[in-house]
Amino acid sequence: MTLEAVFKHIEESAKGSESEDNFSGLFDDIDVNSNKLGATVAKRNANLVKLMDGIANMQLGNYKDHSIDAFGDAYEYLMSIKALSIFGKLVVNSACNPLKVPVNQGRGEIIN
Repeated sequence: MTLEAVFKHIEESAKGSESEDNFSGLFDDIDVNSNKLGATVAKRNANLVKLMDGIANMQLGNYKDHSIDAFGDAYEYLMSIKALSIFGKLVVNSACNPLKVPVNQGRGEIIN
């Protein structure tokens, strides 16, 4: 069974349930055959396994016990990084900025 088939099965398993709308199309934008994951099928598979293992090893606890949305927060963080690159911001990569704090390109101000 391919990973794409697994994603489809997950989506179909929610049909007729209260969460059907939440799962419908959930994996549409995931391209497991993208060369960005690796140049060969073996490298793509290895990187996907690393990703899934990393997620599986996260100590998230029971979602009912928390008010935070770890994946939602991570998604928002990654989108903010993408927005910075799109709108002409840069991440200073030098000895004076080892943490690569986002900085406004024109004025050198730290972006919050």
